[in-house]
Amino acid sequence: MNRCDEIIKPGENCWRACRADQAALLIDGAAYFQTLAWGLEQARHTIFIIGWDIDSQIVLRRGAAAGKDEPDLVTLLNRLAREHQQLNIYVLDWDFTMLYALDRELLPSFKFSWSAHERLHFLLDDQHPVGASHHQKIVVIDDCLAFCGGLDLTHGRWDTPEHHPENPHRSDSDLKYPPFHDVQLMVSGEVAAALGTLSRRRWRCAGGEEPAPPVDTADRRLWPSDLAAEFKNTTVAISRTESAYAGQEPIKEVRRLWIDAIAAAEKSIYIENQFFTAYEVCQALEKRLKEPKGPEVVMILSGAPIGWLARKAMEMLGAQMRQRLQAADRFGRLRVVYPVRAGQFIKVHSKLLIVDDCLLRVGSANLNNRSMGLDTECDLALVAEEPQAHAAISRQRARLLAEHLGRTPEEVQRACEDLGSLGAYIDEARGHEGTRQLLSFENSTDSGYEKPPLDYRLIDPEKPISFEELTFLIQGGRKTSDRQVDRQHMSVKTAKRKVLRLCILLCAALVLAVAWRWTPLQEYLSIEVLRGWAETVQATAYSPLILMVIYVLGGFVLLPVTLMILVTVLTFGPWLGLLYAVCGTLLSAVSGYWAGRKLGREAVRNLSGERLSRINRALARKGLWAMIALRVLPLAPFTVGNLAAGASQIKLRDFILGTLIGMSPGFLAFAAFAGGFEIILRKPDPLSTVLFLAVAAGGGAMFWMLRKFILRKIRSKS
Repeated sequence: MNRCDEIIKPGENCWRACRADQAALLIDGAAYFQTLAWGLEQARHTIFIIGWDIDSQIVLRRGAAAGKDEPDLVTLLNRLAREHQQLNIYVLDWDFTMLYALDRELLPSFKFSWSAHERLHFLLDDQHPVGASHHQKIVVIDDCLAFCGGLDLTHGRWDTPEHHPENPHRSDSDLKYPPFHDVQLMVSGEVAAALGTLSRRRWRCAGGEEPAPPVDTADRRLWPSDLAAEFKNTTVAISRTESAYAGQEPIKEVRRLWIDAIAAAEKSIYIENQFFTAYEVCQALEKRLKEPKGPEVVMILSGAPIGWLARKAMEMLGAQMRQRLQAADRFGRLRVVYPVRAGQFIKVHSKLLIVDDCLLRVGSANLNNRSMGLDTECDLALVAEEPQAHAAISRQRARLLAEHLGRTPEEVQRACEDLGSLGAYIDEARGHEGTRQLLSFENSTDSGYEKPPLDYRLIDPEKPISFEELTFLIQGGRKTSDRQVDRQHMSVKTAKRKVLRLCILLCAALVLAVAWRWTPLQEYLSIEVLRGWAETVQATAYSPLILMVIYVLGGFVLLPVTLMILVTVLTFGPWLGLLYAVCGTLLSAVSGYWAGRKLGREAVRNLSGERLSRINRALARKGLWAMIALRVLPLAPFTVGNLAAGASQIKLRDFILGTLIGMSPGFLAFAAFAGGFEIILRKPDPLSTVLFLAVAAGGGAMFWMLRKFILRKIRSKS
């Protein structure tokens, strides 16, 4: 008997172990989105959609599968609610306002609520500690069909196994993104009903009204006729991660299952994951690699994670973990690789584990510490109990490897059986030329990654951290008291990091200048167009009054206040323009403040998220310094900060003074260097570029010193 047969332990490494009538692995976004569209159209009682990011405008069916005028997600859900009188739809999205506002759909509450059917319910969920996130990706239909895995219903996820970068259907509107690989598990039967129970609990904990109860679906079977069920009548375990919050004890079933599964492996451990920074999982793999007759380990990770945090922090920790595994690999059983297509990285986003031919685990949990203890996660682990299920798991692993290597599943499975090793086949395939390859990390580890610049507990925390700790992290991090950290090394790293940040800021400014000159952005937000409008206003007798109205309206439609200030100064001159800009900014800020006060906390929560309101309340006892910090850091977009400050009852005096002081460096910079800004925006020649860099460096230094001073004041008043 394989040790995997007894790995599932309800109450320890899983919440429940349920029966699945049928199950199938959906590889890549195109397969998932298309199947999900079919499933949503079959719903008659309830639909629960739970995600880390949900975009109302994505289209599920694309390419050959799409019909004429295929609706976006919110249009589809509204149509289903109208067509089926008993159908209630619940969409629960993580309240992301502060951290991801630039990467997400703007004000999702508006998009889902605007002309929404009364039985289409939308809610932002912020019920978690500071620094945590709700990371589950679950859809449950009528409590009898469910999907769970790594795919969110948002932009950038749709792709086919070919991962062709020029496929026109891979774009969401004009948005371009790199090839994207992920998986989702579809299940029916008892396990789907259990996921429905979990979804209802999440909805209630987020503050939603009591959702519709489950109905008897014992005689109902939902499964698409054109999709073969790879697994039938099998056991599926549900594992969760939930952090300690509001009196609730932490749940760490995901971490326990990872460690137990690794310990149970006899022949092979196959992993696909976006990250690899989970400390205890690394320890468990090290232990198995040191065994003379332990399993081989194949890890397929992303070669180039996207995003500043991923590149600069998570990659440092990931490289450190890879070095540890390489040092433990005494018997040559480790392969850590990343997929490419014609030299282009494929972003691996899947969270998958296959142990031998007996356990297939798919879920939302990354191989990082926060997924083990901080974020809200949900994983499904399918256990093979019959020979047919063992063979099905082997086929799924062959499908995945075949996609990464540009082969057929049959070819991969036959070669692996002949060689008796997954790693040996990957080595052999690497020697053949082709557009699809798995490349090794072995020679790509930077020696500078030996120690991360911050304590891993701040970069990738496994437990909640206080608001003060989070503030210090934004500030650049204080030296940790961890005895294992070399303080001298930390000082050097911190200095290098600050220089790097300044370079990044300067490069970002130049990129913005280039974008305004050579991309379609110039047609809508160009200096010429806005100057033209401003000069029209200037020519009227009521220009100051009209300008104030523009600032107020611009604030409410989220027109960047910095752009309005720049155009004002360029049009009216440095000193009169500065006066108008200050008055307009304050008037816009106060208008938003009063709107937030009149709307109240609940309304602002629906507009911008309770997260920002709660942080403002935490800072409110510091009065004036709270508003200065909100403007200097900044913790939120200008308009959202105004609404949230009003709703959180900060005194108007502190609000106005804090706005003036916090934005004063920007006001002065625009007034003093308006001509230079116009030159660099209009024509970024070498001389103007050098002058602009000097100005930006001086302004950046002023901003950094003011920011550091303010944060020191906040900490002293804590």
